[in-house]
Amino acid sequence: MRRYFLYSIVIVGISLWGFLQTRAATPESSLNVALIARSGYQPKDYERLSQLFSEISDISVSLNYIPYEKQLEEINKSTSQPQPTYDIIAVDAIWIPELISRGAILPLQDFIKGFKSEIVSSALTVFTFNEKLWAMPHLSNFQLLFYNKAMLAEAGFDKPPDTLEEMVNQMRVLKTRGTVEYPWHDAWGVNKGLIDEYTWLVGAFGDTLFSPLGEPIFHRGGGLEALKFMIQAVENKWINPTSLNSGVLETKDEFITGNCAFNTNWVFQAAIIKDSNLSKVSNVAEVGLLPVSRRVQQKKQYEFNSASVGAFQGLAIAANTSDPRRAWKYIRFLTSPLVQKGFPQETPIWTSLLMDTRAQQLDPLLDLKRRELLSAVPPPRVMNYRTASSIIEKYVMSALRKELDPETALNRAVEEIKAAGITTVTLPTSSKSN
Repeated sequence: MRRYFLYSIVIVGISLWGFLQTRAATPESSLNVALIARSGYQPKDYERLSQLFSEISDISVSLNYIPYEKQLEEINKSTSQPQPTYDIIAVDAIWIPELISRGAILPLQDFIKGFKSEIVSSALTVFTFNEKLWAMPHLSNFQLLFYNKAMLAEAGFDKPPDTLEEMVNQMRVLKTRGTVEYPWHDAWGVNKGLIDEYTWLVGAFGDTLFSPLGEPIFHRGGGLEALKFMIQAVENKWINPTSLNSGVLETKDEFITGNCAFNTNWVFQAAIIKDSNLSKVSNVAEVGLLPVSRRVQQKKQYEFNSASVGAFQGLAIAANTSDPRRAWKYIRFLTSPLVQKGFPQETPIWTSLLMDTRAQQLDPLLDLKRRELLSAVPPPRVMNYRTASSIIEKYVMSALRKELDPETALNRAVEEIKAAGITTVTLPTSSKSN
């Protein structure tokens, strides 16, 4: 793996020399970058890449690793100063509406005209507002279905469910035959993943949490169907009740110890389930696409008959940086296909890499990941999504615990979101252009 990485880096250096080469370094030829700690590549790899960039461009790079929970605060502080602390900032897609409304970041549209069509559409969509791209996709994450094929075979099934109705039938049979007490485990804990699980299930019933205009619509249609489905899973003991207090690590542990037939989780679990040093089900654990309702499947609403939830990280240029083009050179380098090719453990944002034969040999799940990546439901384009998601989680949990009926719970969630003034993004009247 390391040899493959170094090979790619050498090729990057040669191929981008002409593109990045500038005049000799000056005191101003430097960039400060705010990355999210414990996210993406290892720090030593970011440092090697940045060193190579500096050698071929004469632009020095200072890397800063900031905890996720403090990154937005740091961005707001930096972009409100005359001189920024950071020229380039790693951003979560859910922060983009707030950053745009504050005029904190620059649009990248002019920079990507030559290759925009080469980037995976779902990765572009989450960073695009008003037909402008506000951050270059860097890291993509999404959820997949994990299943125990031995348990399914024991219950008489030779493949995972394509629809939620098939999943229900399989869970019923698994329980009836005594194969497993609770066929399903997941991360339904408040502040531990509940909003993500609810989001993909709303998508599985053909809907989204908010309309394109930022209006909450989850209290009806697919949002209500999804919550009723979740309640049914709890009532019928298809899902382990400990799920209501679990996060992604707890549900991962339940699956790899063989305590459930199904769970859904982020891409990281795909590597763990096949590692016999970590997983007791390494010979029988498999990965599939998340199922949708039969109605949605019959309508062919989604290209791959799947709906997932995505978490995307991008690199943005601070609006108060002194030289946006210098910042773009580093972003273009770090997110280039040849750099990403050196990190096959990360799902690439370039279509060419997702379809690459060599890459698919290194990762046999790559084509499945491509399909699920393209099936990821984009995050709502609303201000203060973190507040909105907390409100939704609170009321979804109240329904799961039978403190409120599902209709009342979701109606109250919508009322509270509206009362909090959570709205769609408003673009600034003017902004520095590239």
